[in-house]
Amino acid sequence: MNNWINILNFEIKNQITYPLILKKKNISGSLFVNLSLNTNGEILDLSLNQSSGNKTLDNVALQLIKKITLFPSAGFEAKNKIFNFLIPLNFDLNQNLN
Repeated sequence: MNNWINILNFEIKNQITYPLILKKKNISGSLFVNLSLNTNGEILDLSLNQSSGNKTLDNVALQLIKKITLFPSAGFEAKNKIFNFLIPLNFDLNQNLN
């Protein structure tokens, strides 16, 4: 399970880039996203847990995660099991996100 979590974190960090629309508007911030997956890596639910305080940033962050259409599978069977994750995202203009 821990290996799967590490793979999911790696996948999210590698696929999420700092959106140009946010850079142009000098928007930065941190937020938390709730992500529910099944063992096949399919997104069952995605929602905002804690807002950045900026609606544009929140919406863009959710859209970026939705673009990851299929996460890596868990590598083990757990029928009808749902795994919930709290994903922290930090969009900082002074750091390279990607």
